[in-house]
Amino acid sequence: MFSDRVVELFDSGAITNRFKQVHPGRIVTSFVNGSQKVYDFVHDNPLVEFHPCDRTNDTAIIRRNDRVVAINSALEVDLSGQVCADSI
Repeated sequence: MFSDRVVELFDSGAITNRFKQVHPGRIVTSFVNGSQKVYDFVHDNPLVEFHPCDRTNDTAIIRRNDRVVAINSALEVDLSGQVCADSI
């Protein structure tokens, strides 16, 4: 998911994508949700590529990038560390 915070991180220089082996220099996403600022950023932007979820979430593709860091949200975490990220 691509949102307002991604634009802010990109504008600050925190996101460069310079170390990626797959789609180097590009921000890859499946969908965008946010303010008009986000839609203006992605519109005709050659640095942003849209792909279906089965590609963006494919671990065989993701692991081709060295030292990947993934950040995901959690709705609930139980005492054993299991995470629910989609529904309560």
